[in-house]
This record gives sequence, structure tokens and C-alpha cells, in this order.
Amino acid sequence: MPGGNGSSSERRPPAGIAAFTTLSGQLVGMQEQTSAQLLDMQEQIGALRAEMHEEVGELSERMARIETALQVHHGPLPGP
Repeated sequence: MPGGNGSSSERRPPAGIAAFTTLSGQLVGMQEQTSAQLLDMQEQIGALRAEMHEEVGELSERMARIETALQVHHGPLPGP
């Protein structure tokens, strides 16, 4: 007899709760994956920044050497 006392449908959680629990678990998994990806991206950005900083330093040194060579061969350079 449907809907009577003690039927098995009354003991199971409603389908909405099961779906909500499943979706909640999926969202937590996605959040963990996204956090790991963000951490990886931050590490890559940090490495690229360090590399760029090094390259800018090298270019600055080269420009200083070129400026010195020009001054030696052509006299002082005009100011800005």
C-alpha cells in the first residue's frame, strides 16, 4: 500500500537531498582542483617574474656598457 506507515520510500532521503549532496561533493572537488591550478599558476608566474627581472638586469648592464663606449668614443652624451 503506497504511502502507508513503514514503507521503504519514507526511509530514503528525498531525491533532492541526494542530488544536493552529490553536487556539493562535486563542487568541493572542483574547488580543490581550481586551488591547485591557481597555486601552480602562481608558481609559474613567480618563476617568469624572476626570469624577466634577471633579463632586465642584463639589458641594463649592456646599456650602461654601450653608453660608456659611446662616451669614450664621442664625448659626453646630452642629458634628457
